[in-house]
Amino acid sequence: MLPASHMDPNRRRIERLLDPSGSLTREDVVWLLDYVRQKMAEGLPHLQQLPQPRLLAHFQAYADIALWLVHRRSFHDQDAARLKRLLHDAAFGLLPGRG
Repeated sequence: MLPASHMDPNRRRIERLLDPSGSLTREDVVWLLDYVRQKMAEGLPHLQQLPQPRLLAHFQAYADIALWLVHRRSFHDQDAARLKRLLHDAAFGLLPGRG
């Protein structure tokens, strides 16, 4: 694996956002949702090969996160743990070696 200084900046940011001990802001969540949207729209071959249940899990996590953003103005530590699990599910398959 490449040292962090040589890693793709998007990958570095995603790794930081998904780190269970890291902090999370609303802007981080919006950024990750946009990144997921862009990558899914690109139709990456490895994403197209995911089984339908996995794609449905992507969509469910994405929708849950979006609704969470709509209905809450801020979040607390207990929200952050659940949100990170949802972010992990929404970003599944976007980072090689992480799933």
